[in-house]
Amino acid sequence: MPDLEVRFRMSDGGNRTNEVLSEGSRLVAGVRGTVWGWDAETAVVRSQNKTKDRIVSGYLLFDEFNSAVQSGQINPFAPNTAAGLTAINAVKVADTTRDSTGTTTSWDFKANRDLMNLAGGALTVGLGGEYRVESQQFTPSALLLTNNILGDRSGRGDIPVASDRDRKVAGVYTEVIAPITKSLELSGALRYDKYQGVGDTWNPKLGIRFQPASSLVMRASAGT
Repeated sequence: MPDLEVRFRMSDGGNRTNEVLSEGSRLVAGVRGTVWGWDAETAVVRSQNKTKDRIVSGYLLFDEFNSAVQSGQINPFAPNTAAGLTAINAVKVADTTRDSTGTTTSWDFKANRDLMNLAGGALTVGLGGEYRVESQQFTPSALLLTNNILGDRSGRGDIPVASDRDRKVAGVYTEVIAPITKSLELSGALRYDKYQGVGDTWNPKLGIRFQPASSLVMRASAGT
């Protein structure tokens, strides 16, 4: 005879209630000024987010609840006696099942300057870059790892596992804006990025801006 799986929510077990607490922080320190004719700025940023998922009510210990139902202590289909309610209270869960932290620490810089004058204005070049470290930590509770929480368990056995991972990301870019005339402006940019464990990529961009009249502007660009 095949097994029969029944899923239900019992009023005597209480409403399922979770409390998710999230705490974020962000610190920035930077400087801005002129260096060798370049308008430049740089900053260090550290941001962090911590999240805790806590079971408040409505969840029961799976094995212990099944045993109490099979023994007749708990009646899952009707109001329970005082003894049944005592048995239900004994298998209720109150636990912080998931604890996660994500942290990003980055350093970036950018600078620009005028190189020469064209008919439409100054030929401007800019450059910049960023380096950051992204990390994530996930800690399931000992109870969650047992897969024994009624209402928060996997029937397929894919139980959450603790993890502590990080990766490094770096990127640099440069951009040139050339106002050829008062009505025609050309621009070009190139960016290089490298993601640890993924790979790197070069991405160019070309743009044009044409304004034949004060009330009409046309733009076009191509890039990756």
